[in-house]
Amino acid sequence: MKTTKIFLKSEILFGILLIGAVALCFTGCDTLKEDPDVLAPDTELNDNEVYVSSNHASVIDLNTLIRTNLPVTLSVTQPTSKGKLSSLGLGLLRYAPTNRNTSTRDAFEFTVYSESHQILAKDTVVIVVEPDSTKLPCGLYPTDDYFYNFQGDRPVTIDVLANDNLCGIDTLDYQVSVFWQGTHTGPRHGDANVVNNRIIYTAGASYTKGDTLLYKIQSRDLKKIAFGYVYISSSTKTPPCTFKLLGDTFEINPDTLKADTVVLRVLDNDIICDSLYAYEISIAKAPLYGQARMGWEGVTYTPDNLPAGTSRTDSLRYQLCRDAVCRQAKVIVKVSR
Repeated sequence: MKTTKIFLKSEILFGILLIGAVALCFTGCDTLKEDPDVLAPDTELNDNEVYVSSNHASVIDLNTLIRTNLPVTLSVTQPTSKGKLSSLGLGLLRYAPTNRNTSTRDAFEFTVYSESHQILAKDTVVIVVEPDSTKLPCGLYPTDDYFYNFQGDRPVTIDVLANDNLCGIDTLDYQVSVFWQGTHTGPRHGDANVVNNRIIYTAGASYTKGDTLLYKIQSRDLKKIAFGYVYISSSTKTPPCTFKLLGDTFEINPDTLKADTVVLRVLDNDIICDSLYAYEISIAKAPLYGQARMGWEGVTYTPDNLPAGTSRTDSLRYQLCRDAVCRQAKVIVKVSR
């Protein structure tokens, strides 16, 4: 089986309507209708590699996944587990990776069915999230835009291209537009227009806490298209979080334990930024009088045998690392029986 690399994940049944080469949309029963002028029916899976950067969410264009002149249905038959996918309509998918701060690979299997439910093709799709922009292949990679402390009292101009990573395209050869597709893309609480490739957002009567919109970058020859998000908020920008580990002291009695081990919840009082799964966790220094294993719930500690009527103090150190920054904390365990 060949492998097609693109960025998707879902258990949803996807259907596409394709007229001619690449016109695509979600409609009705979500199937692909054939071109009446086509004499030789054919379904082709494209070998595309699409990279997702460290955005909160990225837009994936299903048009690049399959070319066909048959009425077909795409079904994800083996889903992934490292991101959330939702439909924006018109063959566009919104993909939000669970962990966007580290390089991540994921995969799912999809099957292409004919109108009579016959399997035409099956393939594995690889999802790649790459936060390091230097490792991205040449292409169009819009970066999330955030505008804070906007109270809606005046229009605001946002230069969305200023932080985008655009490679292989001349600055005079593309144009920016606000993408409208129901309530899932265009702003819900205001209006947006484009002047000189800059977005001008004007708050509406329903604007209170913020708004979101989707913009499109498109080359004039229509061969290169990418989508980016703009997040507008009435609140002030939150300072960057610095994770901090705090020491802990536990007192245990092996006679009262339901098992030979106990989970020391050392992470409960730590200051963790974003998801805990963005970190590498480990035991930095093993205990002297027992065994310890680091997990997402804390430290699983197994004390050595201790004579009745005695007590002992043990210690260990655990470590969390993120983006080449590592910090440790000491755990003191007082064992008595």
